[in-house]
Amino acid sequence: MMQIQEIFLAALEIDDLQQRADYLMQACGNDPVLHRKVTALLAAHEWSGEFLDIPALQQMARDLSQNEGEEEQKNAREEIDVSTHGLEIGLS
Repeated sequence: MMQIQEIFLAALEIDDLQQRADYLMQACGNDPVLHRKVTALLAAHEWSGEFLDIPALQQMARDLSQNEGEEEQKNAREEIDVSTHGLEIGLS
C-alpha cells in the first residue's frame, strides 16, 4: 500500500476533481482512515494556497468588511427586536 505522502503528492497532480476522487478511492483501497487523512491534507493544502495567494492588506480589508456587515446585521436585528417589543407593549 502506498504511503500518505505518496498518495497526497500524486493527488495534487490531478486537477480534475472527479479524477482525483477516483484516484483516492483506488489508492486508499478499503482504508477509510487513510482516505480521510489524505483528503484532509488536500483540503489544508488548498486552503493554504488560497490564503497565501491573497495579499495581507486585501485579507484585512475583506475581514473588516465582513465584520462590518455582521455588525450592521446585528444592529438591524436589535432595532427590529426593540420595535417589536414596543409594539407588543403598546398592544398589551
